[in-house]
Amino acid sequence: MSNDAGQQSTQSPLSMDRAGQVQLCFKFCVVFLRDFGYDTELIGRDEVDETQLLGLKGVVKISHIVFNGASLLRLDGFAPFSRWEELSPANLDNPRVA
Repeated sequence: MSNDAGQQSTQSPLSMDRAGQVQLCFKFCVVFLRDFGYDTELIGRDEVDETQLLGLKGVVKISHIVFNGASLLRLDGFAPFSRWEELSPANLDNPRVA
């Protein structure tokens, strides 16, 4: 995440105030929607049309973790559907895939 000066922020989301967390969540949602093919005009107007959410496509990477005794799924990343071949499990040995 970049701050107003364009520098990377190292502040943990857990240590942010409520307004900072809301702003970070909003930025995450905008990038997620954009990468999955949501209408950029609606994004530009800060609008979410529930009927436009159907049919969005993308790649989501998740992992299973245990935290404080609870079994959880963790969102490790996401990308546009066009990157599926590059990010698919068959390419995990590829050094270009993070």
